[in-house]
Amino acid sequence: MRIALVEIVGVLVREISLESEESGDDEGRGAHEGQERREKKISKLFDLLLERFCDVSSYVRIKVLQTISKLLE
Repeated sequence: MRIALVEIVGVLVREISLESEESGDDEGRGAHEGQERREKKISKLFDLLLERFCDVSSYVRIKVLQTISKLLE
């Protein structure tokens, strides 16, 4: 269950970051606020991944490292 949570968080981070790249051509104040909201969401999801890195199970910790490495590719 915790491993699945880590995978889902990784997918969410990827989707949110791709969404921000696709809507990068928007102009104005609304686009700037939208970008800030997306960055806050990504930051909170990374915080969740870091919390899972302190998990008791080594399998979960390994999955966190794998997820972060996939996101960096």
